[in-house]
Amino acid sequence: MTDSVNDEIIINSVKDSELIILAYGSMPNKNKQVKQRLDDLLALLKKKRLGKKIRMLTDEEKEKCFHQLSVKVRKQWMSD
Repeated sequence: MTDSVNDEIIINSVKDSELIILAYGSMPNKNKQVKQRLDDLLALLKKKRLGKKIRMLTDEEKEKCFHQLSVKVRKQWMSD
């Protein structure tokens, strides 16, 4: 369960950061609660005008967000 205190901590932690790197893997595709939380968090970040800072760990095709230990990306991280 999440609440406004968690959201406030997340926002305060990332507002002064240069980038927000997401590397959540396939979990949102497998769990509805995780998917909903991710959607809520992304909406909150965009509402706070932090959306431009968001980057996802992905492969060359840039189709999915990978977990940082995924075989497809663990040896080389790519950035825009």
